[in-house]
Amino acid sequence: MNGRSPLLTIELYHSEASGFDIISIGTAWRLIMYKDEIVEEIHRIREEYSRSFNHDLKAIFADLQKQQAESGMKVVD
Repeated sequence: MNGRSPLLTIELYHSEASGFDIISIGTAWRLIMYKDEIVEEIHRIREEYSRSFNHDLKAIFADLQKQQAESGMKVVD
């Protein structure tokens, strides 16, 4: 190798349980792990919203339904 990380990795695994060979294809980790401020902000807001309902999915769904009824716009399906 030339000392640089590969742009694409291909790995072959053999599963004894299924008897099949499994091929894993991926990109170099450093290429896909970058910081996107917008995505980070969305994750932060989503976490805060979820935490405000103690991560209770039924309560979150009820709140979204309420927002939908009040706004007249489709929020949840």
